[in-house]
Amino acid sequence: MSGKLSDGDKVLIDLGQTLPKSGYAYVLRQDDELLVKYCQLLPEGILRLSSENPNFPPYDINLAKSQDVSILGRVVASTHEW
Repeated sequence: MSGKLSDGDKVLIDLGQTLPKSGYAYVLRQDDELLVKYCQLLPEGILRLSSENPNFPPYDINLAKSQDVSILGRVVASTHEW
């Protein structure tokens, strides 16, 4: 999420919001990584994940079939140390 977040920034997430809505950023666990991605709901249960960082192109997942991805919560705030 380079541009909005930098390495070392702290992110506040709402753990009660684990059902993705289009246009919001969420923290996801994918395999052993924690990621911050924007979500877009597509037809047939597909979720498109995108980043502010252009080095990471968007990709699609099917949450119903994907065992290695879980949504931990929606990003509601972040802090940046100078």
